[in-house]
Amino acid sequence: MTAQQRLLVVTAVEAEAAAFRAGADPTTVDVVPVGVGPAAAAAGTARLLALAEARGVPYRAVLSAGIAGGFVGRAEVGATVLATRSIAADLGAETPPLTDTPPIAAPASTEAPPPADLLLPAAAPASTEAPPPADPLLPAAAPASTEAPPPADPLLPAAAPTSAKAPPSPPPADALPSASVEPARTGSAEQSHGRRPQPADAGIGQPGFIPIEELGFGSSVAETDPTLLAALVAALPHAVVGDVLTLATVTGTSPTASALSSRFPAAVAEAMEGFGVACAARDAGVPFAELRTISNPIGPRDRASWRLQEAFSALTTAAAKACG
Repeated sequence: MTAQQRLLVVTAVEAEAAAFRAGADPTTVDVVPVGVGPAAAAAGTARLLALAEARGVPYRAVLSAGIAGGFVGRAEVGATVLATRSIAADLGAETPPLTDTPPIAAPASTEAPPPADLLLPAAAPASTEAPPPADPLLPAAAPASTEAPPPADPLLPAAAPTSAKAPPSPPPADALPSASVEPARTGSAEQSHGRRPQPADAGIGQPGFIPIEELGFGSSVAETDPTLLAALVAALPHAVVGDVLTLATVTGTSPTASALSSRFPAAVAEAMEGFGVACAARDAGVPFAELRTISNPIGPRDRASWRLQEAFSALTTAAAKACG
């Protein structure tokens, strides 16, 4: 086999690389750990591909391999998984949930007040002139008396006292005709959040997250090479085939696991490097695929339940069947 036909296998850590080397043919396969997470995986893979091309011996394909978490009911612990697509599940923007969005207040009016009616007479301006002086030819007004009023005549009947009764109360509210109030019209939930229909490649949309496709900044989905995938499926007929998610932060709670499972119904596993490796392979024009073995179920973080040795053993077996 010529140098151009060599396969590059990249893993996150040396423990995964050692497990894969134990089953692969070293004369046809190079196995290299490139780091944890999509950024390290993309940078490390791009460097290896570029160096090989500079030497005149480019790789025929690149495979992202290692252990992963499996979605319960889709890929159980110890299973081998082959990706149809590698999806960057957290590449996008977070949005507030629908229930936490405050109502949108109506904007203040910026219109000028209506002009005065030109058919009505203008109101007379308030006078600022001093009152005219008293006429000296008229008799002066008598000064106000400061004497006490004469006592009441005991022979005359007393005047009736002023009534202290309170005025009549208004009728109760339920006795008045009720006014019909039309509720204010608001836009739909999607309009208030500015959401567009979710593209099929990015999973089913959920309140709280907008994938990169909706933002117009690229794609979160990397298709695996169909020829390479077909060869892997033929070598590993019992492998679970489906989407594999790439996350910079692995899932550690039930709500997150449930949300991802709903958003990506075709996903069978999650890992941290696949999409990064796929980006490097795409830019280099090299076919890409992803192979994982399941060490733990996706959900609450419980290291006691992880089966690392079982997953490493399955990785060695898969390497022997596919690359031995």
